Amino acid sequence: QTRPRPLARVRWTITVAMAIEIASIIMQSARGTTSHYNAATPFDLAVFNVMGITITVSTIAMMRFLWLVRRDTPPNRAGYLWGVRLGLAIFILASWQGFVMVANGAHTVPGPDGGPGLPFVNWSTRAGDLRSVHFFGMHAMQTLPILGFLLDRAGRLPARNLVIAAGIVWLAVMGGLLAMALQGRPLLTV
Repeated sequence: QTRPRPLARVRWTITVAMAIEIASIIMQSARGTTSHYNAATPFDLAVFNVMGITITVSTIAMMRFLWLVRRDTPPNRAGYLWGVRLGLAIFILASWQGFVMVANGAHTVPGPDGGPGLPFVNWSTRAGDLRSVHFFGMHAMQTLPILGFLLDRAGRLPARNLVIAAGIVWLAVMGGLLAMALQGRPLLTV
């Protein structure tokens, strides 16, 4: 029997960790309670702690994945591969930014969670909300590779350079959102 390759191990680690995370969120929602920062009962606290462990495991696995895809860039796939690399790097930053939320003890700055929020995402309209930064950073992992893939397919544009530029802009926006949230300024006021 052959041992699984490093990339397969990383994929399975991320898959299992994220499945546990998502199942925990769905379970808590089905119970009619919150999944994050919930210490109302020992069970709720245990669920939140398990989520923290799986997020940490997933983030470390993503770092390993980034290490594995760091080299070998065929010219016809340069945009896509740079999109994957930058998307992963920004995702990792957004994951670690989640620990800022944990250290803050809430999504909002200043004060406790709750109160008026934007439709669907419920980001605070009265205080800074770290979830906007987290959301924007996490979705770089999908957006930048898709951009790179499309630019590679177009074939006439410098795909790698455009994806790198988009990654720099993405980081700048993420930094601006983080600064706003830490200053206690909402993304939008309604």
